[in-house]
Amino acid sequence: VTPAAAMAAATAALAAGAAGREQPTEAEIKSRAEHLRRQREILVAKRNKERERQLGEFRAAKQRNAADDALGGPGKGNPSGKRLAAELAGGGAAAAEPLPDEVKAQAAVHMRQALTAQLKQSLTKEGDAPPS
Repeated sequence: VTPAAAMAAATAALAAGAAGREQPTEAEIKSRAEHLRRQREILVAKRNKERERQLGEFRAAKQRNAADDALGGPGKGNPSGKRLAAELAGGGAAAAEPLPDEVKAQAAVHMRQALTAQLKQSLTKEGDAPPS
């Protein structure tokens, strides 16, 4: 049996079943419409409640992240927030803890990368210039 033949048989069966069925009354139509309207309202309310819950979770996570960033982050090993707090508290730079070697090494790596990129850019600009 080909798909086209199967489709034709299914369409014929549906048409035969629909022809033998009575049309719904006005009351049945109104009742069904009201039922569908209530179901839609329930689904919309449920969806809105879920969105509000997700929004609340997002805002709470955003606040936690902002607080973590302001304090240097949880477990990030970033002492700049502590140093800033010490300086603002009046302890001055002398009371601030020195930067760990790891942070200094990471800063040196970033500086080398920036210098390399700048050197590459200046060399490619000179190479691209037309000869005089």
